[in-house]
Amino acid sequence: MSVGVRPYGLAEQEASAWFARERRGEMSGTERLALQAWLAAGPTHQRAYQDVEHVWQQLECLRGDLAIANLRRQASRRRRWSRPGIAAGVAACAAMFFLTQALLTPRSRVYASVAPEIISGEDLGTLPPRTYRTETGEQRAIMLVDGSAITLDTDSEVRVVFSKKRRLVDLTRGQAFFAVAHDRTRPFIVSAGVERVMAVGTAFDVRLEHDGLSVTLREGRVRIEAPEGQSPQSDSTARVKAADLVPGSKLRTSQHAAWQVARTDVTRELSWLHHQLVFDNARLDAVVAEMNRYSSTKIVLGDPALAGVQVGGVFGVDDPGSVADALAQYGLVRIADSTAARITLLPP
Repeated sequence: MSVGVRPYGLAEQEASAWFARERRGEMSGTERLALQAWLAAGPTHQRAYQDVEHVWQQLECLRGDLAIANLRRQASRRRRWSRPGIAAGVAACAAMFFLTQALLTPRSRVYASVAPEIISGEDLGTLPPRTYRTETGEQRAIMLVDGSAITLDTDSEVRVVFSKKRRLVDLTRGQAFFAVAHDRTRPFIVSAGVERVMAVGTAFDVRLEHDGLSVTLREGRVRIEAPEGQSPQSDSTARVKAADLVPGSKLRTSQHAAWQVARTDVTRELSWLHHQLVFDNARLDAVVAEMNRYSSTKIVLGDPALAGVQVGGVFGVDDPGSVADALAQYGLVRIADSTAARITLLPP
């Protein structure tokens, strides 16, 4: 029988899960960081979270409602499986349902569960693999069943495979930020190319590049490993190179050079989580390449002499036109042509 309730979508499900975790009062710093990233992913997430808060606040007001309290007492007096007990329980649920419906008007949303539980570790092995992806210019935050969260950057893809012994995420393209729920019995492993990033409870960023990857650690510790080549045929054990990161450090790997670990400005590195890119004395060709990842409107350097121009500033990822205008206003370039497909820059 239809009761005219609109089904809720992914954002509402994730908002309910986040609200439940926060309300339990057991969120770690990593999880709070993941919640902030999820909220920053877009207004849809913010509205969904506000709606969940609204529903909960209104339901809290019903705690003292005498009619509902009486129905609950009647149900509790009867045996669990007795027909009268079931009938009273259904009546109480129905009363709560229709009261909730009225409270939600005109929002026209009803949540199947305001406080869903995170799936237990014993059930992880029964879950099928899941693939998540974003298109050019899109960012997406995903809450996983273990309580971890992934924020995908533009044009990115991950494949998630959970088992009873480990949590495996394959980053097949692009960039992602991981806020990992603590579980020492099931390591969280991000595979990107030949490298593997292993964590327990931490927050870090991984970017897959054309000849390697970069890993930026914000919180906790991670270990990166990769095969270093095969030992002699008489010994089938593969040699492995590894690096351990501490918060505030970044690793760059390459197929053609040694691994490099250095301190970094984590706020700048992770500015994309807030839909911004921060540059400090960066080459213009690098700035353009980064901006072009986020938009179908491409910035083109019409003269190779512009490549080495030094640029600094904070730019929104979704507005290449404003970036070109800012460069022109500072006298660094001249806009020669601007269409929906491309913006051509020339020396001033």
